[in-house]
Amino acid sequence: RNLSKSECAGIGRCSMWGESDLLERDCLLQFHIDKSAPDTFVVGKAVGFFDDFFLVQKVSPRGEWDGFGLYPNSDLVAVSQDAEYLGMLARLLKRKNQTPPPVPKLAETGLKTVLMHGMEHNRMVGLELYKSGNQDVVGYVLAQSNLCVCLRQVGPFGEADGVCYVKTSAITRVYLEDGDLLCLELLSQDADGSASGT
Repeated sequence: RNLSKSECAGIGRCSMWGESDLLERDCLLQFHIDKSAPDTFVVGKAVGFFDDFFLVQKVSPRGEWDGFGLYPNSDLVAVSQDAEYLGMLARLLKRKNQTPPPVPKLAETGLKTVLMHGMEHNRMVGLELYKSGNQDVVGYVLAQSNLCVCLRQVGPFGEADGVCYVKTSAITRVYLEDGDLLCLELLSQDADGSASGT
């Protein structure tokens, strides 16, 4: 459905809610992050804003915490609150006794925040490259710098898939600790015999 003006708060110069307002709100919000489909959104709580990216603690349509998504600020079309839909998700979170995962320690950049969290806690990350709409590279972060990220790749069935280097400038979104990645982590432990990224 289309958003009404009362539901929608654009981010940018005409913003009704600033970044600090979004961070302080202790409620679920809808983040519209697809300019070609403005009615498409991610549900969650804003947990960090950076120069180029913002970090969302996501909730799945099943009413379960679903890790984190790091999105470019330039992709954020609007923030909205559909009280009925978000109320239903909040009720499911409560009924399912869902506890949100710990928020990554915020660093000076969004990329460094999620990549360091993945590396320090041995969590798998999914990288979207060049706005492909896919998780193009999935694996464990071995090292990172301002220029590139080194990952031990994991294939779609949890199998080891070599080591790769990705230019940081190619990364357009990062996913961390979502349901699909957690399943791959379990499969990779079976393949390795451990959870180690090395």
